[in-house]
Amino acid sequence: MAEKITLESLLSMKEKKEKITMLSVSDYYGAQLVDSLGVTCILVGDSLGKYVQGGEDALSVTTWDMYYYCRIVRKAVQNSLLIVDLPFASYELKDPQETVEQARFLMEKGGAGAVKLEGAEEYFPVIKALIEANIPVMGHLGLKETYSKQTGGSLKTAKDRHKDWNWVAKNAQKLQDMGAFSLLLDCVPAVLGGEIASALKIPVIGKGAGRGVDGQSMVFHEMMGYHEDLRAKYVKRYARLSQVMSAAVRSYVDDIHNLRFPSEEHEI
Repeated sequence: MAEKITLESLLSMKEKKEKITMLSVSDYYGAQLVDSLGVTCILVGDSLGKYVQGGEDALSVTTWDMYYYCRIVRKAVQNSLLIVDLPFASYELKDPQETVEQARFLMEKGGAGAVKLEGAEEYFPVIKALIEANIPVMGHLGLKETYSKQTGGSLKTAKDRHKDWNWVAKNAQKLQDMGAFSLLLDCVPAVLGGEIASALKIPVIGKGAGRGVDGQSMVFHEMMGYHEDLRAKYVKRYARLSQVMSAAVRSYVDDIHNLRFPSEEHEI
């Protein structure tokens, strides 16, 4: 029987130099498959706003959306650590205690084992309130996709090392000092990812952060190739499901038009 993953398991894996795996999944059967194959962490991420709901980005995702999908995924997960994104709007609230209540709702009613929150010093009061309320927090630094419209887009290129690289490293250390149990580094140079992972005691999981971090994260839809037109440089496609599904639908339509389906074997 597979071992149930806990927060302590992640720390132990870092100490033993065992790589952590994380996939962002938002449906029951995908989560069941991922969990059964030993993926360490399953994230119900706000990227579902783009990949599942068809939005342009994650800004429109609500706490109720995250609750809905988290509850579905929870039914499938037996061993993986289930983490849920706090949507951007939930920590833009004036009172950090409101964010705490929403996070507690996602854990108690949605079944998450921890929350992930994207941002740095501007959200430290919220992160502090969550941790003081005994809510496990995964930090998230790097390319700030969910609020790129407010900040002007991507960060942390090699030529901006002295300014932006130090900003990431400084905030990573602060998140650890505040009590975050792990950190997701998103779209940062590989050298920087390795430096931060070596400097921190908590696990550092990368999403486009090179091989020197403690683990890797991808979106299930991206790695499976659901969308031919959506692919970042750091994504490796392990399947081309969009092609397989397109061929299946074309065959279905063709079979019906040519009276090959249903055939005698499918009749009751």
